[in-house]
Amino acid sequence: MTQQPPHRFIPSITHDQHIWWKKSEFGTKVPYARERVVEAYLWPLSMSYEPEYSVARKMESKLVGCISLLDDTYDAYGTIEELELFTQAIQRWDISSIQSLPESMKVVFNAVVELCNEIKLTTVESGKSSMITSFLLLAKFSTQEVFDWILSDPIIIKAVSVIGRLENDISSHKFEQQRMHVASAVECCMKQYDISQEEAYKFIRKEIEDFWKVINEECLKLDRIPKFVLDCILNVARITELTYENFEDKYTDGELLKDYVVALLVDPINIEQHK
Repeated sequence: MTQQPPHRFIPSITHDQHIWWKKSEFGTKVPYARERVVEAYLWPLSMSYEPEYSVARKMESKLVGCISLLDDTYDAYGTIEELELFTQAIQRWDISSIQSLPESMKVVFNAVVELCNEIKLTTVESGKSSMITSFLLLAKFSTQEVFDWILSDPIIIKAVSVIGRLENDISSHKFEQQRMHVASAVECCMKQYDISQEEAYKFIRKEIEDFWKVINEECLKLDRIPKFVLDCILNVARITELTYENFEDKYTDGELLKDYVVALLVDPINIEQHK
Protein backbone atom coordinates (compact mmCIF):
# COMPACT_ATOMS: atom_id res chain seq x y z
CA MET A 1 0.00 0.00 0.00
CA THR A 2 1.35 3.47 -0.95
CA GLN A 3 0.26 7.06 -0.76
CA GLN A 4 -1.66 8.67 -3.60
CA PRO A 5 0.61 9.47 -6.59
CA PRO A 6 2.40 12.81 -6.11
CA HIS A 7 1.27 14.48 -9.33
CA ARG A 8 -2.36 14.24 -8.19
CA PHE A 9 -2.06 14.49 -4.41
CA ILE A 10 -0.64 17.96 -3.76
CA PRO A 11 -2.90 19.79 -6.28
CA SER A 12 -5.95 18.05 -4.79
CA ILE A 13 -5.29 19.01 -1.16
CA THR A 14 -4.49 22.65 -1.97
CA HIS A 15 -7.01 23.06 -4.80
CA ASP A 16 -9.41 25.33 -2.89
CA GLN A 17 -6.56 27.44 -1.57
CA HIS A 18 -5.06 27.93 -5.05
CA ILE A 19 -8.45 28.95 -6.43
CA TRP A 20 -8.98 31.40 -3.52
CA TRP A 21 -5.55 32.97 -4.05
CA LYS A 22 -5.94 33.29 -7.83
CA LYS A 23 -9.56 34.47 -7.67
CA SER A 24 -8.59 37.14 -5.14
CA GLU A 25 -5.85 38.27 -7.55
CA PHE A 26 -3.36 38.80 -4.76
CA GLY A 27 -0.51 38.28 -7.24
CA THR A 28 -1.41 41.47 -9.11
CA LYS A 29 -3.35 43.47 -6.52
CA VAL A 30 -0.87 42.83 -3.68
CA PRO A 31 2.37 42.44 -5.66
CA TYR A 32 4.63 42.63 -2.61
CA ALA A 33 3.01 39.58 -0.97
CA ARG A 34 4.55 36.12 -0.89
CA GLU A 35 2.53 33.39 -2.60
CA ARG A 36 2.96 30.38 -0.32
CA VAL A 37 -0.10 28.18 -0.80
CA VAL A 38 1.59 24.83 -0.13
CA GLU A 39 3.71 26.22 2.71
CA ALA A 40 0.58 27.72 4.29
CA TYR A 41 -1.15 24.34 4.11
CA LEU A 42 1.67 22.68 6.07
CA TRP A 43 0.73 24.61 9.22
CA PRO A 44 -2.83 23.24 9.67
CA LEU A 45 -1.65 19.87 8.34
CA SER A 46 0.92 19.78 11.12
CA MET A 47 -1.83 20.49 13.66
CA SER A 48 -3.87 17.50 12.57
CA TYR A 49 -3.68 15.19 9.57
CA GLU A 50 -6.90 13.21 10.19
CA PRO A 51 -9.32 13.16 7.21
CA GLU A 52 -12.29 14.30 9.30
CA TYR A 53 -10.63 17.68 9.88
CA SER A 54 -10.08 18.51 6.22
CA VAL A 55 -12.55 21.44 6.30
CA ALA A 56 -10.70 22.99 9.23
CA ARG A 57 -7.38 22.56 7.43
CA LYS A 58 -8.67 24.25 4.27
CA MET A 59 -10.00 27.21 6.24
CA GLU A 60 -6.85 27.47 8.32
CA SER A 61 -4.59 27.48 5.28
CA LYS A 62 -6.51 30.53 4.07
CA LEU A 63 -6.03 32.10 7.49
CA VAL A 64 -2.27 31.47 7.29
CA GLY A 65 -2.40 33.13 3.85
CA CYS A 66 -4.12 36.19 5.34
CA ILE A 67 -1.61 36.33 8.19
CA SER A 68 1.12 36.26 5.54
CA LEU A 69 -0.56 39.13 3.66
CA LEU A 70 -0.69 41.15 6.86
CA ASP A 71 2.91 40.31 7.72
CA ASP A 72 4.12 41.48 4.32
CA THR A 73 2.00 44.62 4.49
CA TYR A 74 3.53 45.61 7.82
CA ASP A 75 7.09 44.44 7.24
CA ALA A 76 7.65 45.03 3.53
CA TYR A 77 5.26 47.68 2.26
CA GLY A 78 3.37 50.18 4.41
CA THR A 79 4.76 53.36 5.92
CA ILE A 80 4.30 54.12 9.62
CA GLU A 81 1.50 56.57 8.86
CA GLU A 82 -0.28 54.13 6.54
CA LEU A 83 0.05 51.25 8.99
CA GLU A 84 -1.34 53.31 11.85
CA LEU A 85 -4.50 53.95 9.81
CA PHE A 86 -4.58 50.34 8.68
CA THR A 87 -4.30 49.09 12.28
CA GLN A 88 -7.12 51.39 13.39
CA ALA A 89 -9.30 50.05 10.58
CA ILE A 90 -8.64 46.46 11.65
CA GLN A 91 -9.40 47.30 15.28
CA ARG A 92 -12.62 49.11 14.34
CA TRP A 93 -13.52 46.65 11.57
CA ASP A 94 -14.23 49.67 9.37
CA ILE A 95 -12.81 50.04 5.86
CA SER A 96 -14.07 53.63 5.55
CA SER A 97 -11.11 54.82 7.63
CA ILE A 98 -8.55 53.61 5.06
CA GLN A 99 -10.00 55.11 1.89
CA SER A 100 -6.87 57.22 1.50
CA LEU A 101 -4.55 54.19 1.64
CA PRO A 102 -3.15 52.27 -1.37
CA GLU A 103 -5.50 49.85 -3.10
CA SER A 104 -3.34 46.88 -2.12
CA MET A 105 -3.96 47.55 1.57
CA LYS A 106 -7.70 47.76 0.96
CA VAL A 107 -7.53 44.37 -0.78
CA VAL A 108 -5.74 42.88 2.25
CA PHE A 109 -8.28 44.39 4.63
CA ASN A 110 -11.20 43.00 2.63
CA ALA A 111 -9.56 39.56 2.46
CA VAL A 112 -9.23 39.46 6.25
CA VAL A 113 -12.84 40.59 6.78
CA GLU A 114 -14.24 38.10 4.25
CA LEU A 115 -12.31 35.19 5.72
CA CYS A 116 -13.32 36.04 9.28
CA ASN A 117 -16.94 36.20 8.17
CA GLU A 118 -16.52 32.82 6.49
CA ILE A 119 -15.08 31.34 9.68
CA LYS A 120 -17.88 32.86 11.75
CA LEU A 121 -20.46 31.16 9.56
CA THR A 122 -18.82 27.86 10.39
CA THR A 123 -18.13 28.46 14.08
CA VAL A 124 -19.48 30.47 16.99
CA GLU A 125 -19.58 34.23 17.38
CA SER A 126 -16.33 34.36 19.30
CA GLY A 127 -14.48 37.44 18.11
CA LYS A 128 -11.32 35.34 18.14
CA SER A 129 -9.26 34.98 14.98
CA SER A 130 -5.96 33.34 15.92
CA MET A 131 -4.87 30.32 13.90
CA ILE A 132 -5.00 27.93 16.86
CA THR A 133 -8.35 29.15 18.16
CA SER A 134 -10.15 29.08 14.83
CA PHE A 135 -8.78 25.63 13.92
CA LEU A 136 -9.99 24.13 17.18
CA LEU A 137 -13.38 25.78 16.81
CA LEU A 138 -13.71 24.54 13.24
CA ALA A 139 -12.87 20.95 14.20
CA LYS A 140 -16.14 19.16 14.97
CA PHE A 141 -15.19 17.37 18.15
CA SER A 142 -15.37 19.69 21.13
CA THR A 143 -17.77 20.05 24.02
CA GLN A 144 -19.02 23.39 25.29
CA GLU A 145 -16.48 23.16 28.12
CA VAL A 146 -13.64 22.87 25.61
CA PHE A 147 -15.03 25.75 23.52
CA ASP A 148 -15.21 27.96 26.61
CA TRP A 149 -11.65 27.02 27.56
CA ILE A 150 -10.33 27.80 24.07
CA LEU A 151 -12.04 31.21 24.06
CA SER A 152 -10.66 32.07 27.52
CA ASP A 153 -7.23 32.65 25.93
CA PRO A 154 -5.44 29.96 27.97
CA ILE A 155 -1.78 30.20 28.95
CA ILE A 156 -0.70 27.37 26.66
CA ILE A 157 -2.03 29.16 23.56
CA LYS A 158 -0.37 32.40 24.67
CA ALA A 159 2.95 30.55 25.09
CA VAL A 160 2.75 28.99 21.62
CA SER A 161 1.88 32.37 20.09
CA VAL A 162 4.85 34.09 21.74
CA ILE A 163 7.19 31.32 20.58
CA GLY A 164 5.97 31.93 17.03
CA ARG A 165 6.59 35.67 17.32
CA LEU A 166 10.08 35.26 18.77
CA GLU A 167 11.18 32.53 16.36
CA ASN A 168 9.97 34.60 13.41
CA ASP A 169 11.80 37.69 14.64
CA ILE A 170 15.10 35.85 15.13
CA SER A 171 15.04 34.41 11.63
CA SER A 172 13.81 37.45 9.70
CA HIS A 173 14.92 40.56 11.58
CA LYS A 174 18.05 41.20 9.49
CA PHE A 175 16.03 41.44 6.27
CA GLU A 176 13.29 43.47 7.94
CA GLN A 177 15.79 45.98 9.33
CA GLN A 178 16.39 47.14 5.76
CA ARG A 179 13.18 49.09 6.40
CA MET A 180 14.19 51.25 9.33
CA HIS A 181 10.80 51.50 11.03
CA VAL A 182 10.26 47.73 11.44
CA ALA A 183 10.74 46.66 15.06
CA SER A 184 11.64 43.14 16.15
CA ALA A 185 12.29 41.33 19.41
CA VAL A 186 16.02 41.24 18.62
CA GLU A 187 16.47 45.00 18.24
CA CYS A 188 14.16 45.72 21.17
CA CYS A 189 16.15 43.34 23.37
CA MET A 190 19.47 44.87 22.28
CA LYS A 191 18.24 48.37 23.05
CA GLN A 192 16.51 47.55 26.34
CA TYR A 193 19.43 45.66 27.86
CA ASP A 194 22.27 47.38 25.96
CA ILE A 195 23.62 44.08 24.67
CA SER A 196 25.02 42.74 21.40
CA GLN A 197 23.06 40.90 18.73
CA GLU A 198 24.54 37.54 19.75
CA GLU A 199 23.66 38.19 23.38
CA ALA A 200 20.12 39.10 22.32
CA TYR A 201 19.86 35.81 20.43
CA LYS A 202 20.86 33.90 23.58
CA PHE A 203 18.44 35.91 25.70
CA ILE A 204 15.53 35.25 23.35
CA ARG A 205 16.41 31.56 22.99
CA LYS A 206 16.24 31.31 26.78
CA GLU A 207 12.82 32.97 26.68
CA ILE A 208 11.66 30.43 24.09
CA GLU A 209 12.94 27.56 26.25
CA ASP A 210 10.99 28.96 29.21
CA PHE A 211 7.80 29.12 27.14
CA TRP A 212 8.36 25.49 26.11
CA LYS A 213 8.45 24.62 29.81
CA VAL A 214 5.10 26.39 30.21
CA ILE A 215 3.68 24.34 27.33
CA ASN A 216 4.95 21.07 28.80
CA GLU A 217 3.61 21.94 32.25
CA GLU A 218 0.20 22.89 30.87
CA CYS A 219 0.00 19.66 28.86
CA LEU A 220 0.54 17.70 32.07
CA LYS A 221 -1.91 19.77 34.14
CA LEU A 222 -4.83 20.03 31.72
CA ASP A 223 -6.24 16.57 32.22
CA ARG A 224 -9.81 17.78 31.58
CA ILE A 225 -8.92 18.91 28.04
CA PRO A 226 -8.93 16.19 25.34
CA LYS A 227 -5.48 15.07 24.25
CA PHE A 228 -6.34 15.85 20.62
CA VAL A 229 -6.86 19.52 21.49
CA LEU A 230 -3.56 19.75 23.35
CA ASP A 231 -1.77 17.93 20.52
CA CYS A 232 -3.05 20.50 18.00
CA ILE A 233 -1.72 23.34 20.12
CA LEU A 234 1.59 21.60 20.76
CA ASN A 235 2.02 20.88 17.05
CA VAL A 236 1.85 24.59 16.22
CA ALA A 237 4.92 25.13 18.39
CA ARG A 238 6.60 22.19 16.67
CA ILE A 239 5.99 23.44 13.13
CA THR A 240 7.17 26.87 14.26
CA GLU A 241 10.47 25.40 15.44
CA LEU A 242 10.87 23.52 12.16
CA THR A 243 10.06 26.55 10.02
CA TYR A 244 12.44 28.93 11.77
CA GLU A 245 15.22 26.69 13.11
CA ASN A 246 18.89 27.55 12.48
CA PHE A 247 18.01 31.24 11.94
CA GLU A 248 16.30 30.34 8.65
CA ASP A 249 12.89 31.48 7.42
CA LYS A 250 11.72 28.42 5.53
CA TYR A 251 8.29 29.94 4.92
CA THR A 252 9.80 32.82 2.93
CA ASP A 253 12.46 30.67 1.23
CA GLY A 254 10.32 27.79 0.01
CA GLU A 255 13.34 25.88 -1.26
CA LEU A 256 14.31 25.20 2.35
CA LEU A 257 10.95 23.46 2.90
CA LYS A 258 10.98 21.54 -0.36
CA ASP A 259 12.55 18.36 1.03
CA TYR A 260 10.04 18.29 3.89
CA VAL A 261 7.10 18.71 1.50
CA VAL A 262 8.42 15.96 -0.75
CA ALA A 263 9.00 13.60 2.17
CA LEU A 264 5.59 14.30 3.67
CA LEU A 265 3.32 14.56 0.63
CA VAL A 266 5.11 13.36 -2.49
CA ASP A 267 7.38 10.36 -1.92
CA PRO A 268 5.24 7.24 -1.54
CA ILE A 269 5.48 5.37 1.76
CA ASN A 270 5.41 1.61 1.62
CA ILE A 271 3.18 0.77 4.56
CA GLU A 272 4.08 -2.93 4.47
CA GLN A 273 7.77 -2.38 5.14
CA HIS A 274 7.00 -0.32 8.25
CA LYS A 275 4.82 -2.96 9.89
